[in-house]
Amino acid sequence: MTSKWWANENFWRKTAVWVTASMTVILIVLTFDTIPKISVGSERVPAYSVINQRIDYVFNKERNFQVPVIGQAEPLFGKTLNEEEAEALVTWGKKITQGRNCMNCHTLLGNGAGYGSSCSCV
Repeated sequence: MTSKWWANENFWRKTAVWVTASMTVILIVLTFDTIPKISVGSERVPAYSVINQRIDYVFNKERNFQVPVIGQAEPLFGKTLNEEEAEALVTWGKKITQGRNCMNCHTLLGNGAGYGSSCSCV
């Protein structure tokens, strides 16, 4: 009795290996493509010293989305921070948010649960 090609166990084993290998290669390529785009100081992610400026959200009709706009100088807590101080403050704030599990209830820059109030403007 001959079995159909699609019922052959060997066919599905080879297919699983090829799909897994090709998806692994795609994942690696996309990872190396994404890392420079999401690094601090890139086009999409400004440098840490941006906390010394006013950041507002303006509705973009073309994208039908609110986009951040970096405005004039507005020092945080009345003190202009250099790059190292700004990075330390942002890192500390990130650790506080993660350590207290704020994202399970609150939304921060569009990410999070949304049960509590949005913390984007804090």
